[in-house]
Amino acid sequence: MAVIRNFLTGIRVFFKSLGILEQAQIVASTAVVITMMTIITIRIVSGEPLSTIDFISVLTIGIFGYVSIFFALKYGRMLEAQRLELMELNTMAEAVNYSVDLNYVLQSALVRVMQLMQMEWGWIYLCENDILFLKYQYGTSVSILPENSNIYDNAFSWLRSTGLFLTEDEKIKNAFNPALDTQHIKVIVAIPLNRQGIFAGVIILGGRDPHISRSMKLAMLQAYGNQISMALNNAYLFDQVKKSEELYADLYENSPDMYHSVDQNGIIVNCNKTECQVLGMPREMIVGHPLTSIYPPEHHAKVLENLNKIFQREQDLKEYEEQIKKADGTLLDVSVNTSIVYDAKGNPSLVRMVLRDITEKKRMESKILQAQKIDSIGNLAGGIAHDFNNILTAILGSASIMRRRINNDARLI
Repeated sequence: MAVIRNFLTGIRVFFKSLGILEQAQIVASTAVVITMMTIITIRIVSGEPLSTIDFISVLTIGIFGYVSIFFALKYGRMLEAQRLELMELNTMAEAVNYSVDLNYVLQSALVRVMQLMQMEWGWIYLCENDILFLKYQYGTSVSILPENSNIYDNAFSWLRSTGLFLTEDEKIKNAFNPALDTQHIKVIVAIPLNRQGIFAGVIILGGRDPHISRSMKLAMLQAYGNQISMALNNAYLFDQVKKSEELYADLYENSPDMYHSVDQNGIIVNCNKTECQVLGMPREMIVGHPLTSIYPPEHHAKVLENLNKIFQREQDLKEYEEQIKKADGTLLDVSVNTSIVYDAKGNPSLVRMVLRDITEKKRMESKILQAQKIDSIGNLAGGIAHDFNNILTAILGSASIMRRRINNDARLI
């Protein structure tokens, strides 16, 4: 009974491991064979003679049915394995493409590939100037590679291609960090990462099971590496764009000139930090308010007239001098330059305005003008004095001659 019970249990487990189609094929083939055997048995019992064709039919149907089952099982398992591989790749893609943040991509890639490959330890190294530096590790706080490892040293050449290695392999044995205890690590997996076709880093995994190298396929590891490399490339590009945006935002906010944009309704829609500092106003008192709010009342009409010219006639202002008003009422002389921003339909939508504080320049010009006036007066006074001096010189000269003549002529005494 125990043997029969174990046999039936084995059949039950076997059937559960099959797909619905495979189970249906086995049941159908078995049913056909049983039906044919039943017909033959009835004919034997009823005394009807059996022909050779009856046995050939049963044999042919049985062989055909079970051969079809064999191939269905074989290719069904292959399709199932491919389905699982695709699911794993999809899982990896979801993990690394969820975000374009570089740190998130690297951490997610390391954790996910360790889970898929059932590894206990993991390290991610990035390459900079041919030197590998540790970015993240999992399962240990010790680096698996020595510091300042050069990827082009022969000891680390195995990291440039996808591979599975036993830690006893002489090819990789001398590459480990002496400070790392490798007695529990039996197998090493290397998954290189490329960015635009250039080696950018490597994921190194360590595991206890030395037989995993026989069960894992290099093609799957390469697929993992390709997925992570694509995500890494996107993350690098996003990081560069982000840094560029931060750079230009910093240039805009901290420019020595004041910047603001105005819509067609004459409302300021944004301004930079320099403008807030110069005017002594928080951004909330500038953005969302009319452009005329930063001008003295007597200039409002001219400001609106200029704004209308810009939008209606598309005429920009160049080095146009105006006066704006600070929070304390102080007036600043500014030089204004404008440029029009067009929408998708080619219509003017905003006006960018650059205001340069020329108050000190105007003050210096006033001082220079005053100095020039004083200089002109000095030159005039000098000229007049020179002319008087010439006249006096002639008079004194004549008087001196007359005096000598008087002294020499007694009749004139």
